[in-house]
Amino acid sequence: AGLITATNVSAYATAGNIAVNLSAAAFGANASGDITVTEANGITLASGQPKYLTSTSGNVSVTAGGPITVSNGLKYEGVRAFGDVTLTGTNLAIDGPVTAGDDVVLNATTGDIVGSGLVTGDNVTATALGNDADIVLNLDAATLTAVANCSVTVTETNDLAIANITAGCNVSVTAGGSIDLVGNVTAVDDVSLIATNGTIAGAGTVSGDLLTATAANGSITVNTNVTSFTGSSNGSITVTEADGITLLTTTASGSGSDVSVTAGGTINVSGNVTANDDVTLNATSGNISGSGLVTGDNVTATATNGSIDLTPVAANTLTALASGDITVSDNDDLVVANATSTGGNVTVTALGNLTATIVNAFEDVNLTGASLSLGTITAGDDVTLNATASDLTLGGLTINGTLTGTAAGNLSTSGPISAGQDVVFTGQNITIGDNVTAVENVSLNATTGDINGTAGLVSGDNVTATALGNDADIVLNINANTLTATANCSVTVTEADDLAIANITAGCNVSVIATGNLTVAGSVNATIEAGLYGSSVQLDGPVTAYVAVLQATNGSISGSGLVTANDAIGVAVNGSITLNTSVDTLQAVASGDITVTENDSITLGGVYQGV
Repeated sequence: AGLITATNVSAYATAGNIAVNLSAAAFGANASGDITVTEANGITLASGQPKYLTSTSGNVSVTAGGPITVSNGLKYEGVRAFGDVTLTGTNLAIDGPVTAGDDVVLNATTGDIVGSGLVTGDNVTATALGNDADIVLNLDAATLTAVANCSVTVTETNDLAIANITAGCNVSVTAGGSIDLVGNVTAVDDVSLIATNGTIAGAGTVSGDLLTATAANGSITVNTNVTSFTGSSNGSITVTEADGITLLTTTASGSGSDVSVTAGGTINVSGNVTANDDVTLNATSGNISGSGLVTGDNVTATATNGSIDLTPVAANTLTALASGDITVSDNDDLVVANATSTGGNVTVTALGNLTATIVNAFEDVNLTGASLSLGTITAGDDVTLNATASDLTLGGLTINGTLTGTAAGNLSTSGPISAGQDVVFTGQNITIGDNVTAVENVSLNATTGDINGTAGLVSGDNVTATALGNDADIVLNINANTLTATANCSVTVTEADDLAIANITAGCNVSVIATGNLTVAGSVNATIEAGLYGSSVQLDGPVTAYVAVLQATNGSISGSGLVTANDAIGVAVNGSITLNTSVDTLQAVASGDITVTENDSITLGGVYQGV
């Protein structure tokens, strides 16, 4: 066809097609069939006479060597087609409406596709491949495909299905209804998806740096390959990330709404993650960590090949499963349904009450709460339990390493305790209600009250007991090699076998009864009376008391230790007595020899040898 050159070109075909080659500034047409325009340069459509470009039964196709501008035209009809609309130019300025009964195809060969006009069609395809070229469109479409050298910005009136969006910079899609991710959304930089009155979901993958997803009246379900994610919804949020992800502020505020994030790499909780109901974080090949607050009814964190460090969380119930360390803190009460580390430590801290139902650690367990309620605790090494504002009751614990129990109030045992290394207990008062056994050492520290161990046997290599409160006493049954005890008032100890006393200091009385041999390796100091009883009594260190009573039930009393007392009594039923003394009065009874070396004068109150 020949070239039509004019400023304004109008064409009418009431019962047919229009096909023209133009060199015109403006073009308007009305045809019942197809309208096909080839423009040598740039052109404005729906301008001139008539002020519209309409095909009532066919397609509209315009190809220009320069930019194409779509004007509003008469009654804002713009470009309209019963079938498809295809516009190709160097740039496309969609200032007026583009309406197709079927599909709309927009191609900008060197520049942008931008404009405030509404593009309506079944499937809308927009391509802008020029350097830094952008696409900015208002849509009323079923499906969108868009490719831009730089950014894609789309505002959809209703629901929108995204077949594919690829952008060298950013992607921003806002829909009045839902966003259906049928295909992929790929951006070099950031992606923003906003569904103002619907959901965001689909099988496609969103790729980019930061994904921002907002569904004010619906849920969000996305597959991602992004660096960071931030989301807000009135329903649940579900993110499946191909690699690692950083969670910025993520909020599922609707009633019963959850947040669920699964990542192929690490999950970094940088911002607050909040769900009206539950939060689930699953890192299949990396760590879960971060300083953001994780809030939910039930918080579940799983790091199959990594560690978990969530400080803090605000949850009613916690489940944490990891191959590495687990570290969690809660600012209120917390129930640990299950915290299991197959290769590291478990540390859980609650500012409120902590209930630990199941805790398993390959290495150490550390539990801290205002109060502690304990279920099954298993550790490969040490267990540390700290009740910061209440009493602590322990029972039925078998620990491979060291067991450390600390209570702001009283500490008691209600069942057997066994530790492969040490046992260390601290509380205002300490009550031993069942056997406490350590392969190495036992340390009992009553900060303001007594240590009462009459109902259980305390066993260990070295037993240390301290009760420094006013009038505080220590009463223990032990099976130890060495004893160290300090009490504001009395120390009363019964030993099942041999015993070496490293040191005993008492503000009142000392009474130590050993079934086997008793040795004072260090010293014994009592303000009132010190009573030492054993099969034999060996004094390698000093004994100081107002009254000192020494009794060997089946052997001798001997040693170089100095006995300093006002009154001293020595009884060796089946042995001899050899003493160094600094006493006022001595009474001694022995079946064997009695030998006493006194530093000063002495009164013998009764000395019987051979009895």
